[in-house]
Amino acid sequence: LAICMVIICGALLIADAPYLHDFGEWLYQSQILKNLLVQPEVVPGFSIIPYPVPNSLPTVLMAILGFFMPGLWAGKVFLVLLLIAWLPVIRLFVRRHVDNALRPSTTLIMYALLALPTFFWYGFVSYQLALLLFTWFLAIDDARVKPASIFLFSVAIFFAHAVGFVVFVA
Repeated sequence: LAICMVIICGALLIADAPYLHDFGEWLYQSQILKNLLVQPEVVPGFSIIPYPVPNSLPTVLMAILGFFMPGLWAGKVFLVLLLIAWLPVIRLFVRRHVDNALRPSTTLIMYALLALPTFFWYGFVSYQLALLLFTWFLAIDDARVKPASIFLFSVAIFFAHAVGFVVFVA
């Protein structure tokens, strides 16, 4: 798993751009948001909507990264951080729900199915971020989970992806 992570993350960082089908649009929107906050005159005709918008969390996170690095690097770093974030979440989930003997193979299978599936390569980062948050919630969910935690996860998942939010609420 570690070798796979190094190869994939290295390829994302070395490539001229992350050539993931839908990802360019996410990156474009994050740069528009960043420019709206610092140089609104360079993006005329765009505005920030004043009400909650599902699927906006990846855009906001990449815009924040864009304050510290060029836009393309913000996208690359976001993808690498997303892939790295899966490791502790899956480990936590597996530690909680899987027998000791099956943990290594289950971790590898879950990483392949959740962190590197088709929707990652298509660039559906909002869906993947919602799935990451939902898996994290399932890893910690028990009778002692406080309503505030449930609320925070539901808000984060709403802003990550609308469909993930509907599943979480159900």
